[in-house]
Amino acid sequence: MRIEEDVKLGFKDVLIRPKRSTLKSRSEVGLERQFNFKHSGSRWSGVPIIAANMDTVGTFRMAEVLASFDVLTAVHKHYSVEQWAAFIQRVPESVLRHVMVSTGTSEADFAKMKQILALSPALRFICIDVANGYSESFVAFLQKAREACPNHVICAGNAMQAGWLTTVRRNEKPLNCRCVVKLSTPCAISLVVCVPPVLMLERNA
Repeated sequence: MRIEEDVKLGFKDVLIRPKRSTLKSRSEVGLERQFNFKHSGSRWSGVPIIAANMDTVGTFRMAEVLASFDVLTAVHKHYSVEQWAAFIQRVPESVLRHVMVSTGTSEADFAKMKQILALSPALRFICIDVANGYSESFVAFLQKAREACPNHVICAGNAMQAGWLTTVRRNEKPLNCRCVVKLSTPCAISLVVCVPPVLMLERNA
């Protein structure tokens, strides 16, 4: 184990500093952004806010409401395949384009994820969620998911700093199979604005 002695900043230490604007009103602000995801070859346009995949936040109902605002929802992983099928039959494709399918890293989770994704080609986002995004088993699962789903956008974590992009390695090679990094913070945040590179933050309750 290596102990780093230099000062580290947490989310509570960082503020977004305003700058001068030519806009006269908040109503003139455009929140929509376009993202080109390198590893999936996908393109997505919308408001870069993601509802976290906690079981009281990332619900089907939340996804329906937020999709109307062009916002993403990482749906929690506790819904059954049958519940997913009913949801997909009930909502328009425009809602599904704003949904992330969440999964753990077990074999059962992997099989379930593939079953859900097979229900509709409109499901383009995967959220791989574990407590420790620095483990080798997590890296192996991420690579496995990328091989199985080469055209999907993969959001993966949890990590605690942007350095995760270069810190997490397997066989001394950079981890180049995820499109979005999922960060965890002790702050009570379930919905946050994401900026390039896209970051998803959630409450670490």
